[in-house]
Amino acid sequence: MVEHAEFEYKIDATIIIRTKRMQYMFKEHQILYVENSGKKLYIHTGGKPIEVYGSMKDMEILVGPKFFRCHRGFLVNMEHIHGYSKNTIVMDNGDEIYMARDRYSAFVAAYDKFL
Repeated sequence: MVEHAEFEYKIDATIIIRTKRMQYMFKEHQILYVENSGKKLYIHTGGKPIEVYGSMKDMEILVGPKFFRCHRGFLVNMEHIHGYSKNTIVMDNGDEIYMARDRYSAFVAAYDKFL
């Protein structure tokens, strides 16, 4: 059973995600990307994704400027981008993330600024 999560951001870039049964703590750089499917978020850190209930909008606000919402279902950490094309972002671990056509220009601008 997946539980609803509470999100918290600490000044030292620690992200805390609390469910009724578990508390997860991540440094920003540990999160590769966040995937949204229905009401669930899958937080990808390189191992098995952490699955919690939550909104992508709340997560986007929480993680801050190092992350970019390249599609309504994906939020990528720009620290872990290996490459990109007009419709795909390739992460360090080899995962390919879909990029919405209308987000490409904003992504390139944000990524150039990040670099």
